Amino acid sequence: MNTITREELKLKLESNENVRLLMCMSEEAFKLKHIRGSVCFDINGSQQCSCNADDEIIVYCSGEECIFSTNAYNFLTEHGYKKVYHYAGGLADWEKTGYPLEGNLINT
Repeated sequence: MNTITREELKLKLESNENVRLLMCMSEEAFKLKHIRGSVCFDINGSQQCSCNADDEIIVYCSGEECIFSTNAYNFLTEHGYKKVYHYAGGLADWEKTGYPLEGNLINT
């Protein structure tokens, strides 16, 4: 499994690299809080991804104990996506550093 660290992800996002950042949780969870620039890859939905097979894709979920991003990683790689990375620390790891988030909980 290809992995990416919090710092590597932060650098990619700051440099505006062309990456697809997928939060692998429910749409409800996504609306509450997510890393800026993410799109929702709803684990309860049809598992369709609007990415191209050659896109650089980074998947994450709530944190290390959550398996949704691991499942999404496996799904994407099994369906021909070539550049998939797993951010295991997920939302919890990102949030503890104070890095930017978006969502309804942030805007209240």
